[in-house]
Amino acid sequence: STDGFRVIINTGRVGRQEVYHLHVHIIGGPEALGPMLKRN
Repeated sequence: STDGFRVIINTGRVGRQEVYHLHVHIIGGPEALGPMLKRN
């Protein structure tokens, strides 16, 4: 996306993982906020 992107990293107990590993999401495009955040 020309406006940027989001990087979300989940890991360990706080990332709700049973088998600990690094889990990365790279989200771009016009809907980069996605369903995880509400727009004001």
